[in-house]
Amino acid sequence: MSFGVGTGQPPANGAVRDGNFTDVSLESDSMRQMMTKKTLLHGTLNVWLHEARRLPNMDLTSERLRQCFSFLPSCKTPFVRMKNKAKEHTHGHRPKGITSDPYASVVLAGARVARTRVISNNASPTWDEHFKIPVAHYVDAVEISIKDDDMLGAQYIGSVTIPVEQVIDGQVIEGWHDVLNSSGNICHEGAQCRFKLFFTPVQNDPLFTQGVGGDGHDNHMVPDTYFPCRKGCDLTLYQDAHIVDGSFPEVMLEDGVKFQQHRCWEELCTAILDAHHMVYIAGWSIYHQVKLLRDTSRQIPEGGNFTLGELLKRKSAEGVRVLVLAWDDKTSHNNIMIKNVGALVTSHIPLQQKR
Repeated sequence: MSFGVGTGQPPANGAVRDGNFTDVSLESDSMRQMMTKKTLLHGTLNVWLHEARRLPNMDLTSERLRQCFSFLPSCKTPFVRMKNKAKEHTHGHRPKGITSDPYASVVLAGARVARTRVISNNASPTWDEHFKIPVAHYVDAVEISIKDDDMLGAQYIGSVTIPVEQVIDGQVIEGWHDVLNSSGNICHEGAQCRFKLFFTPVQNDPLFTQGVGGDGHDNHMVPDTYFPCRKGCDLTLYQDAHIVDGSFPEVMLEDGVKFQQHRCWEELCTAILDAHHMVYIAGWSIYHQVKLLRDTSRQIPEGGNFTLGELLKRKSAEGVRVLVLAWDDKTSHNNIMIKNVGALVTSHIPLQQKR
């Protein structure tokens, strides 16, 4: 998050334009519209996606072409890949035909939060996958979407929609459900999906009510995270992005030690300049023309007057690997139909990545 240099305080409603801060108004009406008639699902959503049956054949055109032309020697080559695809699940026996390559997803407010693997050439796939999903979404339903994986992109098969009212109170949703197409009709005769899901509100989760290690065990690791706990990591917390000398009173700590205010921009710029192997930047408002060091009263190191983009290009030219992870979330877009400006801003031009 970008704070104004020299003030010690963030602007009330700020954005970076040409390296300077400009006050802008967040479109609160858009946020209010997004949350209208929706419920905040804040907690943990457990979903077991078991299997589906009698899904429609989304590759029907390819199958008919294969059947029409496969008897001609000169026309067999384009269909070799299709036939091999069918053999994957027939253990080398004569293929019965080509059908969909389905996978299932958990969708909240238009954003996919979990996805199964693809089961090739199977109209009745078995996934048997479990997802424990931390959620904080305004939704009106939990959607289980099924698509066909295709060379030209995924094709929508159908979905099962569970109203949020059935989920919010912790009710267990389990069993077979009809898979409906975009028109609200069953996508294929007998097409169903079997899954189980239930929701645990954040106020009922021991991890949040008792804290990490609150179960009585000497365990300081957060459970069920995407990546394992690692040693040797370091995290520095800052009160503000920049502190002007003399702007805060002295704070004395134990043993007469004086508290030293850290300078986020200055230390960030120094860390990039001193990097030897890799620079990794993650954020949802990354602006390549911003200058990290703008305090002329302090000594600026060589390269400190560069913009962020110029600085990263320089490190890349030195052989340092530069990685930029820019936030891109479907619930944060500002398009013609849905305006969610102010939810998570990704309006700045992305950095050019060079390695």
